[in-house]
Amino acid sequence: MRTASTIRRGRPLHALLAAVALVLPGFGPAPALAAGVRLFRDGTGLGFWDLSWGASSGGSTVELANGSKFPVDDATRWRGTSALRLRFTPAAGGDWVLGVANAGWAPFDATALDTVVWWAWSATALDAAQLPDMLLEDQSNVRTPRQPLSIYNPGGLPAATWTRLVMPLAPFRLVPGSANLSLANKVFFCQSATGAAGVQRTLFLDELRVVDDDPTPPPAPLAARATGYERHAEVQWDAPDPAEGVESHRIERLVGGAWTAAAWADAAEGGGVLWLGAPGVGCTLRVVAEDWSFRESAPSPALETATRPLADDEFLDMIQRATFRTFWDAAHPVSGLTRERSGSGDVCAAGGTGFGLMAIPVGVERGFVTRAAGAARVLKVLSFLATTAERHWGAFPHWIHGATGQHVPFLGPSDDRVDLVETAYLAQALLAVRAYFDGAGAEEAQIRALATQLWEAIEWDQFRPGGDTSLWWHRSPTTGFTGSIRVEGWHEGMITYLLAVASPTHPVPASLYTTGWARNGAMANPNSYYGHRIYVGPAYGGPLFFAHYSFVGLDPRFKRDAWANYYTHNRNHALVHVAYAVANPLGRAGYGASAWGLTASDDPAGYGVHAPYNNDNGTLAPTAALASMPYAPHEALAAARHFYDAYGAALWSWHGFRDAFNPGAAWTAPGWIAIDQGPILLMIENHRSGLLWNRFMSNPEIAPALAAVGFVADSSSTVDAPAGAPAPAALALAAGPNPSSGPVTFALALPGAEAVAVEVFDLAGRRVAVPWRGALGAGRHAIRWDGRCERGALLPPGVYLARARTASDAVTARIVRVR
Repeated sequence: MRTASTIRRGRPLHALLAAVALVLPGFGPAPALAAGVRLFRDGTGLGFWDLSWGASSGGSTVELANGSKFPVDDATRWRGTSALRLRFTPAAGGDWVLGVANAGWAPFDATALDTVVWWAWSATALDAAQLPDMLLEDQSNVRTPRQPLSIYNPGGLPAATWTRLVMPLAPFRLVPGSANLSLANKVFFCQSATGAAGVQRTLFLDELRVVDDDPTPPPAPLAARATGYERHAEVQWDAPDPAEGVESHRIERLVGGAWTAAAWADAAEGGGVLWLGAPGVGCTLRVVAEDWSFRESAPSPALETATRPLADDEFLDMIQRATFRTFWDAAHPVSGLTRERSGSGDVCAAGGTGFGLMAIPVGVERGFVTRAAGAARVLKVLSFLATTAERHWGAFPHWIHGATGQHVPFLGPSDDRVDLVETAYLAQALLAVRAYFDGAGAEEAQIRALATQLWEAIEWDQFRPGGDTSLWWHRSPTTGFTGSIRVEGWHEGMITYLLAVASPTHPVPASLYTTGWARNGAMANPNSYYGHRIYVGPAYGGPLFFAHYSFVGLDPRFKRDAWANYYTHNRNHALVHVAYAVANPLGRAGYGASAWGLTASDDPAGYGVHAPYNNDNGTLAPTAALASMPYAPHEALAAARHFYDAYGAALWSWHGFRDAFNPGAAWTAPGWIAIDQGPILLMIENHRSGLLWNRFMSNPEIAPALAAVGFVADSSSTVDAPAGAPAPAALALAAGPNPSSGPVTFALALPGAEAVAVEVFDLAGRRVAVPWRGALGAGRHAIRWDGRCERGALLPPGVYLARARTASDAVTARIVRVR
């Protein structure tokens, strides 16, 4: 069966962008900056740099990887994680070339810049005559004449010393040949006429840039400050003015009386991370700004900080704060849309932008940004979506250009389709922010109006070719439904049908939920795995993003349709993954009770969809476990702690956890993917406070749609105990989310079958509510309380005590109600 997973996430971004650029000259994810263009910083874990091409002839050789690509070396580097490896052997009458392209193979204006600059290293000294030549190539693959590096680097390359090399662009401008330097997109190293024939040379090249070489050093970083967490320190500073030409910041640590480079961060990041490895480690740090030509500022004042143990709430704050930066600091500067992934430049994602919109209420409630700033950002995004972004039938493309709003091809270079499932993730966010920003001011009123306008403009009923009994995933304004597929369960697309039924303007019949999504019951699964029942979908539940994307807003608790209580199903899905990691039937390195979770993510081969017994290549993605926190909080928190403690040196970043890691391959993803970061932030918040669940579910369209497709209340236990599981050892009671502004779930552990009462009291000792009174069997139970007193009114904000009482025992739990 051709599944949603293979259609949605089957190809890595770099391959798609390369294909797009070949068909659409001038397209690129990273436009040239006024101060420079970065051609290489760090590899992507593939062992080669995809944005490159090389060849040799006539007896000369140059080392290539993956057929024609520049090899990447992780062992020898100037900074970061890797460098390019240039290994060549000239031959008389032969030739070799090996070039690096701009991001997305996009052109840059070499007439507005003046120097190619980079760092180089060789194990043995090379005099200038042994250095290669250089040439430029434009987007039409027309080359300039080559120019010798030896003239501009007369000192050559000393042995085992990273050395800054340069190549002025003036000689290329004087003799450009037929190349159009205003549309240059590649820099080539090539065989020189002076290099010794038959002698192999190996050079390592790092931080390759084309720059406007301004001799003025950048200003020192402003307002630098440092914060210690459990095993790392964060250093922050005020973001510099782009006109100052700062390219990055270097964090230095005082070691043995000397300042030593410890980490780097892009100028736009506003901060960086230094891994210290354990609690109780003190350090003295400072920050130095670097411009595009590697000139340095004066250092910031010295900063003192130390790591310390974090309580669980502080630890979750740390994760959420860092992950939030993906959607706030790294958002597209023109539109505020969420970028597809780190390094994707102008390529933004519709679904990722939905998660980005929902992230903003979390940031406001957690104090990461003010409500006014959050409202301004949401209004910026909604205004761009309403006035600039390309739409057809009210639906959005999978990828959107963050500056122009035009579609960016996702399913191949000629793709112009809109994506109904990605649009559903965005619509889920429209309803959540519409409900959250409920203030009386003009800005919040405009948010509500624009969110409603965008939501009501989606023509869900236009994604049923010929009145089909299913919704279809894609539709093109030029080719219609050619190449599209039905949206059929079970997978991540459930929210698509619920919103299509809920639409006040372009609804589809509620029967499509049964005939299309549920396939008339064919999505049901009657089996249990490792003692946990899976109610719908593939064996072992499939990848864990099935339990996340549709449920960042849709609250699955206390309700069921004809096939499942989806809270129970999603919890069991997570527990199957835990049990699979413990059993580890394929013998993958690192798996265990605190190292679990398979989903769609980057992996050592590029990108893949991973699940138990299905493409399990040993890659774990933090989003799989962390976004399951509402379902399996103990197991998810244990995984988060383990990922941070055991792998944080490589896995933790300024934006939180990197996308994935593979212990057996000693591989860690270089960056983040928005649609994986979003569920981490949002589902942790749903676990902690129910914020997104409460706001989304409060929209008046949602409850009638759920009823129309067959959902009914379900107050039964939300946890399926594995067969033969022992009864709890003692009576226990916990409440979540806590604090809460809406419903609360009491997790009750009952050691034996007996009558039990769960009651709520105010601090004066008055009983105000009785969520449960009656007999229950031994085991674990979930009891829902709607936050109302016995007379039916919502209880005001404040502190309350819940008590579980049997004939022989009683326990209490503290509850905090907030607005």
